Amino acid sequence: MFRTAKRLLAVAPATAVGAFGLVALAPAASAGTVTPPVTCVAPLPVGTKTSPMPLTVSDLTGTSPYAPGETVRLSVDPGTSPVGSPFPLSQVTVTSTFKFMMSGAATGPVEWTVSRTFDPLPAGPIDADPFEVDFTIPASAMPGAQVQLTWVELRNHTVAAGTDLGDVVCTPGGLNPPVIGLPVENVPLPPIVDQISPTHGVLPTDVTVRGRNFTPGGTVSFYGIGAGGPTGDRVDIPVPADGVVNGVLTVTDPSTTAIGASNGGVQLTQVPFRVDVVGPDPFILPTGDVLPGPLAMQQASAGVTLSPITINGKPQTMTGVLNTVAIQDFRGSTKGWSLTAKTSDFTSDTGGTISKSSFKWTP
Repeated sequence: MFRTAKRLLAVAPATAVGAFGLVALAPAASAGTVTPPVTCVAPLPVGTKTSPMPLTVSDLTGTSPYAPGETVRLSVDPGTSPVGSPFPLSQVTVTSTFKFMMSGAATGPVEWTVSRTFDPLPAGPIDADPFEVDFTIPASAMPGAQVQLTWVELRNHTVAAGTDLGDVVCTPGGLNPPVIGLPVENVPLPPIVDQISPTHGVLPTDVTVRGRNFTPGGTVSFYGIGAGGPTGDRVDIPVPADGVVNGVLTVTDPSTTAIGASNGGVQLTQVPFRVDVVGPDPFILPTGDVLPGPLAMQQASAGVTLSPITINGKPQTMTGVLNTVAIQDFRGSTKGWSLTAKTSDFTSDTGGTISKSSFKWTP
């Protein structure tokens, strides 16, 4: 819960007993306190106020140094805020967001939010209760350094009896050093290939490879990797004092899918690589010599079928379709060709004939 300054005096003996019990059962390995001048901007009639406000952060885990990725239990104990309610309020919920910035072994923002509900909230400045949070050491934290936390903002959002009273933003100013530093275990970072250029290309291609965190004084091999393991492409480079290795690997094997780094035959790391395959240019027409061939003509069948008629002593008309003639000309010349046709007497299956003069055709 939140306590006003007046109530804090009333419960001071009990608070002291609780504090001693906490120290006896779970001693903090490290703790820090800052008391910067804090400016809070609140709605009227409170307005803007500035006064020193202490903030203490304690390490409750107490097993430093910590490995990257390890979780640390912290206690955050804010002191009395420069602002408070000018009159008592009932059914109050205050949601406090504490913002920090990391420096040293890691950088970036850190944010913790805690909510308190109490009824009533007395008039006067507010001294919030401490709360506990879990903080994870960033995986990229620098070994052997400290992750330092600097308090940069406190934002209180207040709702009273269902009415949203808005935000009060408090900003530390002046001398505001890091409130706590968490040591990071001094373990070596794993070797990595962090850059290749280009990442793909037409064979053969020269690839600039850069790796770091290698053991100084040794030798690193950059090599191609295919589906069946290492290819024959390889370059050996000595490791300088800073552990950063640069080299050029010529990739010639079409099965290459990655570029790896090894030390003493043990693969340490790898990054993808793609072999580009160049196909024919769709805008270039193929050219070449064409050998001459024959001129061939083939008709689908030898006869023409006419439509049936009924013999009734009157003139009748029969129609039919000429057979298709397929022509293939592979002579490779410009002589061309002509297709001609002629009619002959038509003969039925029973031996009857119709003179060719009775027929006409349209090509």
